[in-house]
Amino acid sequence: MNRRMALAAGAALFTWLAAGAVGGGANPSAQARDAKSASGARVRINRVIEKLEAGAVVYGPQITGPAIGSAEFAIDLSRAADKIQFVSWDVKNGMFDLGRLQMSLLGLLDRADILKRASVQHGITSFARVPLRPHDDPAFVVGEMLDMGLTGFVFPEIDNRKQAEAAIRAMRYPHRDGYQSPAGYTGGHVGSAARAAWYWGVSEAEYRRRADVWPLNPDGELFAMVQVETVEAVKNLKEIITTPGLGAVLIGANTLTDSMGIKVSGLVTGPAGAPPAVEKVMQQIVATCHEYKVPCAIPVAGNTREEGVALQQRRITEGFQIMYLTGAPATYR
Repeated sequence: MNRRMALAAGAALFTWLAAGAVGGGANPSAQARDAKSASGARVRINRVIEKLEAGAVVYGPQITGPAIGSAEFAIDLSRAADKIQFVSWDVKNGMFDLGRLQMSLLGLLDRADILKRASVQHGITSFARVPLRPHDDPAFVVGEMLDMGLTGFVFPEIDNRKQAEAAIRAMRYPHRDGYQSPAGYTGGHVGSAARAAWYWGVSEAEYRRRADVWPLNPDGELFAMVQVETVEAVKNLKEIITTPGLGAVLIGANTLTDSMGIKVSGLVTGPAGAPPAVEKVMQQIVATCHEYKVPCAIPVAGNTREEGVALQQRRITEGFQIMYLTGAPATYR
């Protein structure tokens, strides 16, 4: 079986399993109950939100290229759940292939870990960095990935409040009782919840209750992160950062550097460090995030594990709460 056939088969299997789960093929009692721990307390599906609510720092890599679609890679990644809390699948750069993304999501389903923890909480939370083309209305792209069971999105090159609102609106169902933000902001996602509920391990009714953006909905499990990476975005930062439903701001350091007209080689947030003018702007961004109590994320990449850990500690000291790891896996933590 060639790679294309394998991906098609994987996508078909996912659809079949989801249909069985909601149509009576799965254990109905497992589908009927809410996600709760052995003690009866409600379990967070989204591990990133759980950590941020506790004031902790979260770590996760951005994955791009051929690794997306490799079930083997995703399985290996799932075994690193003691070191990372999320993975961001980059479907912005390269081929936008939902079949490959689906294979990666399936690879993260670690049944042994689920049994060990007696919890349906995702060991590693899956985000996707969305393509730029549907910038003004990403509802279709985001909706398709929500239906797969994703719990977070990274929206690149958000330059203003209008774009931020469109991004977050795309993640919301049209009617969210008790959490209506400004008029016309109630959501554009109208897809089916069946597959996503199966992937989360909850009933469809519970999925619909909890599939909303945090912290706008305190019980929501969906996480929206926007990338601030242009001079225009920095100018509009306060308008962007106060968008209802925004979970975090991610600094796109290299694109920001280009936008400032500064030429560099390599990663700006790597060991060589950022040009002073860029570093000053990044510190202004994290300070504004603190002012508005919004977590701030920054890419971190070291050539060695020791170098990576040192860079992470420096950024944590500066107030960054999300480490967006972009180096080789051996340098993560």
